[in-house]
Amino acid sequence: MALKHISGNTFYSEGDTDIGVCGDVLIDTDINPLHLKTLLTDLAGQGMTIDTILNTHAHPDHFGGNAYVAQKTRAKIRATKKQALFMEELRLLELVTYCAKAPSFESDYSVRDIPACHVDEIISDKGVVIHGRQFDFTPLPGHALHQIGIVTPDGVLFAGDVLMADEQIDKYKIPVIVDVAQAFADLHFIEQGDYQACLFAHIPLLNDYQALIDRNHALLEELGERILAICQVPMGREAITGALSRDMELYASFIQFGHVNITVGAYLTWLGDQNLLEYIMADGIMKAVRK
Repeated sequence: MALKHISGNTFYSEGDTDIGVCGDVLIDTDINPLHLKTLLTDLAGQGMTIDTILNTHAHPDHFGGNAYVAQKTRAKIRATKKQALFMEELRLLELVTYCAKAPSFESDYSVRDIPACHVDEIISDKGVVIHGRQFDFTPLPGHALHQIGIVTPDGVLFAGDVLMADEQIDKYKIPVIVDVAQAFADLHFIEQGDYQACLFAHIPLLNDYQALIDRNHALLEELGERILAICQVPMGREAITGALSRDMELYASFIQFGHVNITVGAYLTWLGDQNLLEYIMADGIMKAVRK
């Protein structure tokens, strides 16, 4: 978990979720306390202190360690208004996933287990100046409505979960998407972006992401085609989720079902906006069917 240099004063620490370090600023904090404990020990050994925590988005694997870092270092958690809502009111994460209070799963990860954190300062969604250094933000809301890319003063972009790693695609097969049109736009932004280097939260630093961008783009296209094929007859959202899960032999878990259900909902909206699906009420259920 040793710090790996990217450019200038910008580094990162590899873990389940990679953590960015730029001077006294952390970008994302993982949810694994062992990763954080090791990182903070390494930083202290190098005489480095943490003053500020920034997050690409408020999903548990990205902000789950905020409270731990703040307690250990007294760092200030600075977040955009949209991020802060999810960090401080965890019921919003439950609503996004389950449209209600989350079930408690003994055999699976539950959003009830997420550690909340207190946001010390609401900052602009355009960026923030920290000790005279400019951190610019760019919206990347395909994966999460509040996701941002964070560009350090060294020109390094921390892009959160815009891309799935090959290993993630092979295991989970479907990304979490809340806005399909934006997910395509996010990929285009990364492809055309002008930055010194780019890091995604679950992918080792690469010099060229084109092959992975192409694979993610193809996956987004494939999911639309699969859902249209499933909707040859009117089907409700959960039935579509189940059919897609069976069709793609998805990794089976309670939380995975919730994540796929989110993505299916995003696709139903996107396909409807393109006039490829229509919605009907049948048997007391809102259903979608291909036009």
